[in-house]
Amino acid sequence: MTDLRVLYIGGTGTISTSCVRLSLECGMRVYGLNRGNNRAARSLPEGVTWLRGDVTDEGSTIGALEGLDFDAVVNFLSYDADDAERSVKMFRGRTKQYVQISSASVYGKPVLRAPIVESTPRHNRFLEYARAKLRAEEVLKRAEAYKSSVPEEFLLNAQRNVQADINAVARAENSLKTWEIPEDEIQAIRDE
Repeated sequence: MTDLRVLYIGGTGTISTSCVRLSLECGMRVYGLNRGNNRAARSLPEGVTWLRGDVTDEGSTIGALEGLDFDAVVNFLSYDADDAERSVKMFRGRTKQYVQISSASVYGKPVLRAPIVESTPRHNRFLEYARAKLRAEEVLKRAEAYKSSVPEEFLLNAQRNVQADINAVARAENSLKTWEIPEDEIQAIRDE
């Protein structure tokens, strides 16, 4: 077992349950914080320390977390700026890394270029859910900028899109090689 301690807020949804299982398989010490509901009656993995609390109620959450700190907190239940602000307060000093689960819906619609990458404009005039997620991201960015929050902000969709950008760079390099561009010129482009 590794010494990594991860807290999943939620932990019983389709994606979060898979994340909980994988964390356990990797040997992490896994905690789940939720209201004790499992409406979908998913088979939950053994080995998780389940904490009962309502993440929308600061007192309930702080009480459930008393005396605990984590290497990472993964929040599947943060949907808007109020949720993000509450998380900044509740997890300041309790975690080394805070993972805000966002949504690909925050990127511009209609999609004018595929795949969606990190540099794709972030806005969605059609869906309030996406705009609320964007406002939550902005709260976390400001908190990080002012160092009044968790040490590191990490957005799941950003990680996926950075990989897409890396793949685009690799494709561009391969195109340059196909066009027989000298290696020193390709290296100069990389260095930019």
